[in-house]
Amino acid sequence: MSALGAALALTRSYLLETARSRTSLFFTLAFPQLFLFVFAFVFAGGRPNDVGYLMPGLLTLTTITSSFFGYSMRLVAERERGAFRRLRVTPATAGTVVAGNFLHALAALAVALAFQFGVGWAAFRFPVAGSAVAVAAMLLAGALAFVALGLFVGCVSRDTRSAPALTNLLVFPMMFLSGSAMPFFALPGWIQQIGRFLPATYLNEGLQRAMIQGRPLADLAGPIAALLAYTAVGLFLNAQLFRWESTDRLPPRRLAIGLAALALVVVAIALAGPELTMAKRPG
Repeated sequence: MSALGAALALTRSYLLETARSRTSLFFTLAFPQLFLFVFAFVFAGGRPNDVGYLMPGLLTLTTITSSFFGYSMRLVAERERGAFRRLRVTPATAGTVVAGNFLHALAALAVALAFQFGVGWAAFRFPVAGSAVAVAAMLLAGALAFVALGLFVGCVSRDTRSAPALTNLLVFPMMFLSGSAMPFFALPGWIQQIGRFLPATYLNEGLQRAMIQGRPLADLAGPIAALLAYTAVGLFLNAQLFRWESTDRLPPRRLAIGLAALALVVVAIALAGPELTMAKRPG
């Protein structure tokens, strides 16, 4: 079997496992709707235009939390229960296992985002200024970046006790400094500058351009390019740092190279990334 065929076979088995688990289905489909309705009624009063303004941030929050709390933690749990140990004695390579987990997480996140978008539109009929292609392209770019970065956290976390600490350290700054949980224009200028270092900022920016400002796909090139750069460095980190066993030691040289690559990409995007139009107060 080819490497691609093996990765697809793993992806299929992971998706079947998810579909047969009520807990997984709940957190994939039902749990994100809690954020949707809380934000829609508490902060937008159920008004369609106001809900539409909140949707980019909500979709960004779903992407962040699913990727880091869901798929990265699953990778750690699979390693702890010995699933990778059994795969290690098969012809499957580390790249095959990473690819299988990546494709599974990407498919599950796509379903979660589509479901949340559909439920929100059915319940509130919020307006969407841009095209479906532009919105879908932005969501896909965000899913690629955050799944790759989430799996990186799963690779470096030793066990299910240490993984939540690292996850929280990364997730909460992205939630509150990227304009996802609160309007970006309301943040102080120096915090907005910090936000330029976070991938969530570019997903939120791109979704606001597509859904609220009605920008065409060509105007999303900047945020999409930033997210694809995060995708590339995330996949590079996964390839460098994947571990079959929790007891396997992270290679210091590979860890240093990976973190240096991540820092280089983050700084380059912060300095040369696209203009953040959401920093301006609307209307």
